[in-house]
Amino acid sequence: MRRFARIVGVSLISCLPLVACGGDSETATKTDDPARASSSGETTTDACAVLTTDLVQSTFDIGDAELSFRPGSSKANPSCVASWPVSNAEEVKAESAKAMQDYMMAKVAGEKDLGPMPIPHLEHEVRLTFAGKSFKDAAAAQAGFDALMVTLEEGITAEAEYQGAKQKHTFRVEYDHEVEGLGEKAAWAPKLNQLTFVSGRRIMHLNVDLGDPAENERMAVKTAQGVVDRLR
Repeated sequence: MRRFARIVGVSLISCLPLVACGGDSETATKTDDPARASSSGETTTDACAVLTTDLVQSTFDIGDAELSFRPGSSKANPSCVASWPVSNAEEVKAESAKAMQDYMMAKVAGEKDLGPMPIPHLEHEVRLTFAGKSFKDAAAAQAGFDALMVTLEEGITAEAEYQGAKQKHTFRVEYDHEVEGLGEKAAWAPKLNQLTFVSGRRIMHLNVDLGDPAENERMAVKTAQGVVDRLR
């Protein structure tokens, strides 16, 4: 398989424009029961009905009181975010405060190549996003995945207004490698902590942020497998 695109620095979790996510697809039918969706041919539009409490707890080994969910605001690309605090939040805050102070002092002193300012990782997060509408069949979804990879390699150009002037920006994503054995097709974008995969008639994105790159990918694959199993 060819190499994927290089990233400019923005996540396409909301898939702009929508054509990059949907392609030649049909409108999804609302249902809160993924099992019913699989057997009836319908496709759920409720991401939080798939990224469930049981799935997150069993995958990440966390307790009831720590876990919270919130649905995304996009109707075109429904999403669900599960989050919970890190176990050593106070220690992380203290270490981060010192790191930020050191960063600012180095910047004032004129040091170069400091990179981005350190940001404390106080909360773990998992986000599941349905990339556009469901396709007419599994073959179309897989073709849509291939088309999406090409689109991201070429870049998606969006126009935004800044200080009264319209400017165009092109966004590209680097999917570093394929992930074998997950759904029909899957690929990992390390700089976004994003796993994009196909299950049945749908393309999905799964973002995992645990503060460790290797662990992000490992747990994203494990969680995505749970999503695939639930949608069967």
